[in-house]
Amino acid sequence: MFAGVAAAAAAAWLLWLASPTAALHEGAARRTFVATDTPLVVPLGDLAQITLAPGSELQFAHWQPDQVLFRLERGALTARVQPPPAVAPDFFVVDTPLG
Repeated sequence: MFAGVAAAAAAAWLLWLASPTAALHEGAARRTFVATDTPLVVPLGDLAQITLAPGSELQFAHWQPDQVLFRLERGALTARVQPPPAVAPDFFVVDTPLG
């Protein structure tokens, strides 16, 4: 019985690690978020929340002390970012193919 519980816990932990939103923080590795048929919410702790429209693709480039950078490859997004002083005016950046 203990082995079954341990296996279930290990599987849940691995699913959490594989989640595209797991551990999105300063210094986190690059990753890509894709909203397929439904919107996808990408939280950035208490600082911001990005919602990708269906069919959108967003790359997380980096989170450094002075900037978090995303690249919108296709589609659309909405972002709710905390106002200053919680988030500096130039901290949250989204690059797009159009500039």
